[in-house]
Amino acid sequence: ICQDEAKLIQILRNLLNNALKYRKSRVILDIDREEDYLVILVRDDGEGIPAVYHKKIFESYFQIDGSGVYTVRGHGLGLAGVMALIEDMGGQISLESEEGKGAKFSVKVPLSSNTEQ
Repeated sequence: ICQDEAKLIQILRNLLNNALKYRKSRVILDIDREEDYLVILVRDDGEGIPAVYHKKIFESYFQIDGSGVYTVRGHGLGLAGVMALIEDMGGQISLESEEGKGAKFSVKVPLSSNTEQ
């Protein structure tokens, strides 16, 4: 039913890898269907993401300063890639997070392509 299984797997892989990397003790994955959409929620109980960075983390090569509690480093490509894949599928991603309270990424993608002709 999903329009592009390979893209969906990559999205899940990146979001779960990030959640596992930044968690304190747990990650929660919820997958559900809402009408003609697949809804994926990935939550962690890590340090959270300051509001000032909520849009910037989806930019290529952006990383939160590694000083302090953000000592885990990456390449700054994962979430930018996730955003590109989701947009390519006609979906959307959102982030809910506060410092010290973990992060929740919500993904909503159509179950089938609305752009097929």
